[in-house]
Amino acid sequence: MRRLATLGVVIVAAALTAAGQLTITTNPALPTAIIGQPYSLVGLQATGAPGPLTWSFSDGGPLNFLVNQFGTFCYGPTSCSTNVVQTPPGVYNFGIQVTSQSTDQSGFQEFTLVVENPLQILTKFLPNAIANQTYSTSLQGSGGTGKFTWSILTGPLPPGISLTDSANGVLSGTAPGVNATYPILVQLLDQVTQETATQGLSIAIVNGVAIITPSLPNATINQPYAFQLLGTPQINVVWSVTQGSQLPPGFSLSPDGVLTGTGVTLGAFSFQIQLVNSQFPTQAAVRTFSFQVALGPLSIAQGALPPATLNVPYSVTLHASGGIPPYTWSLGIGIPQGISIDPNTGIISGTPTQAGSFPLAVTLQDSSKVSVTQNYTLVVGNTLAITNTTLPNGSPNVAYSVTLTAAAGQPPYTWSITTGSLPPGLSLNPANGQISGTTTALGSYPITAKVTDAAGGTATKNLTILISQQLTITTTSLPGASLNQPYNQTLTSAGGVPPITWSIISGNLPMNLSLNPLTGAITGTPTVLQPSAFTVQAFDSSGQTASKAFALTVASLVTISASSFTTTLGVAVSQTATASGGIPPYAFTGNLPGGLQIGTTGVISGTPTTTGAFNVTLQATDAEGRTATASITITVSSPPVTIVVPTTGTGSGQQPGIGVSISAPATGDINGTLTLAFVSSVGGDDQTVRFAPSGSRSVTFRIPQGSTTAPNATVITGTVAGTITLTASVPGNPDVVNTIVIAPAVPVISSVALQQVTGGLNVVVTGYSNTREVSTGSFTFTVSSGNKLSQATITVPLTSAYATWFGNTSSNATGGQFTLTVPFSVTQGSAMAVTEVSVTLTNVQGASAAVSSPPQ
Repeated sequence: MRRLATLGVVIVAAALTAAGQLTITTNPALPTAIIGQPYSLVGLQATGAPGPLTWSFSDGGPLNFLVNQFGTFCYGPTSCSTNVVQTPPGVYNFGIQVTSQSTDQSGFQEFTLVVENPLQILTKFLPNAIANQTYSTSLQGSGGTGKFTWSILTGPLPPGISLTDSANGVLSGTAPGVNATYPILVQLLDQVTQETATQGLSIAIVNGVAIITPSLPNATINQPYAFQLLGTPQINVVWSVTQGSQLPPGFSLSPDGVLTGTGVTLGAFSFQIQLVNSQFPTQAAVRTFSFQVALGPLSIAQGALPPATLNVPYSVTLHASGGIPPYTWSLGIGIPQGISIDPNTGIISGTPTQAGSFPLAVTLQDSSKVSVTQNYTLVVGNTLAITNTTLPNGSPNVAYSVTLTAAAGQPPYTWSITTGSLPPGLSLNPANGQISGTTTALGSYPITAKVTDAAGGTATKNLTILISQQLTITTTSLPGASLNQPYNQTLTSAGGVPPITWSIISGNLPMNLSLNPLTGAITGTPTVLQPSAFTVQAFDSSGQTASKAFALTVASLVTISASSFTTTLGVAVSQTATASGGIPPYAFTGNLPGGLQIGTTGVISGTPTTTGAFNVTLQATDAEGRTATASITITVSSPPVTIVVPTTGTGSGQQPGIGVSISAPATGDINGTLTLAFVSSVGGDDQTVRFAPSGSRSVTFRIPQGSTTAPNATVITGTVAGTITLTASVPGNPDVVNTIVIAPAVPVISSVALQQVTGGLNVVVTGYSNTREVSTGSFTFTVSSGNKLSQATITVPLTSAYATWFGNTSSNATGGQFTLTVPFSVTQGSAMAVTEVSVTLTNVQGASAAVSSPPQ
């Protein structure tokens, strides 16, 4: 804390002895101590008298700091060490004395030590900026001396936003109109200690101009094309092709972002499209798009390759579709020996010299370098091979027949089963390879079939015959259809031998609905309200059939009606959703907040247990499965809170408890923030008005479930008259405010010290005046026995000195506190004769209580 000084005042006493010449030369402003970090040793220096010298505190030093007899100032607590500093933060003023053991001469000097918390930046994230809207946020720091300067080391900041208040870290301005993210590096500088801290942050511009569409679908030549580009905002914008860029022939772009036309020229094109906010023409988003006019999606037509035979010439032509001719063909690794592909024609040919199954990757590339790869398997068989890949499934008590076939070799062939067995009732004809008969057994029957040709060559193949259950239709019923709404339901079956074919054998589907014979899907959009009855038949590949009768009603569309509402935590709710259309009765469901539920009749009831705004989707289902949904918002707010402050007797220098309460216990926790602001009624400020023990002006509170109060927060009232405004904020609720008024009062003296100095003495007074002014000081001196004073009480005018001190903005850091040093000189006698002084200070409210220095 800075000291005040007044002009010297003369005390007439006995004759004055000569002053010593020993002088301390060390800078009185000692290096700053950082809490939580070691403190470096400081060697004190003095001149003017021979050694050895002995050093000591003259009036006690900061907590746990010491001066050893050799003149080292360090952190203790009992001896110099490297322990980290734990002394409370503050500005400590104290005296150090040095004595020459050779001459008994002494020297004295006042020193100042600043102890502060480590400097750090508390802000870790910056809020997004809304495009074209004003923006303001404050960077937060802690530690240091509290006298900060903020700066931007690297950036830039978004155009229109700047650091408008470097002392308080205020970023403000008007955000630009185009979406973007701006990374910055901020620095916090302590102006007193020159300590710095940095933090990387970023500001995102949202809700501005942006093109959302990432890419454009390609066009097919000579086919109409239309595509809607998407961007933000969706109103007051104009789409266009940037100057110097050109769309493909046959295409145009409308101002509302629809790209239309018919491609007339094959090729790959690139162009730029921009989106401009018509209200802010300088704000535009630009994106480059790649676009093809092709024959269609590039693909290879063949799904599989025919098998090849060992040492037999092989040729197959692959066919390309889509893309932009001409094409180039190539094969990947793993090509069978003797096989290659013509890069221009796509003909795979050659004479395979190795038998086996080979993975073959065929790549087709068009003139625009777009490519597609098709993975095939090329089977190169021996000279003789069984060509059956699978055997059809069968059903019990249904006639079964399939013929095994062979390729290459020398006919006639002879067939046999080498491992496994056929289902009971089936047999193999060795001359023609026919497996036939009727079985009653269910199950899977793996076999190994063998063929032998006339030259003695052989081939084998592992096959399986599956005998499955009787074909049945497993769909039990069909959900109802809604008028003019798309309908899609697929019939299902079990058993039988796929594939299954579906048909309607009696009755009719509702108008505009049809049955897919291959998939069993009933689809379409019904246009007439009507009931319908019909019979469906399923037919499998083995000749089995199954049928089932169904009813399908076309009714009006189900609709649901529900409204958003607001309620309070712990208060019972009763709201009703209604449904119409379809076939009643209806069943209701929904994703409701905790404590609420919806009954089958649509009544939303219960007692909410969680606060917030909840997006809820309600669904109503009619008796035939028709559904409708409605989206509503249910807002659950907290009960209102009250700030409880002392009703009387709160003044400066106190720490009253502050409470937050509600009228009745809630069913869930209530969380909020309690903040304070201080406005001086006597000018200046007092930055020591804070919450204890955090030292901040904002604390969180929680009223637990079932309780009506939160634990008290303690407020440090400071040392300046004025008004402390307390604000309680709970999400979803209006803020609640209460105040504490600190009335002006007389000065308060906390200590008086009498210091003997060369040529006289100093009186050091510490305390505070919550009116931030002192007009006079009354000093009454007491001398030792045998000495007399010509003037025992002296009144010193102090208005100017205090006006200078409190007029300096740096005094706001300590409010109404002060340390007053009044030097007095002695023209006759010795200052050592003065043993005590009593001090009274007077401000506009009156005189303080008298406080005396310790007797000497």
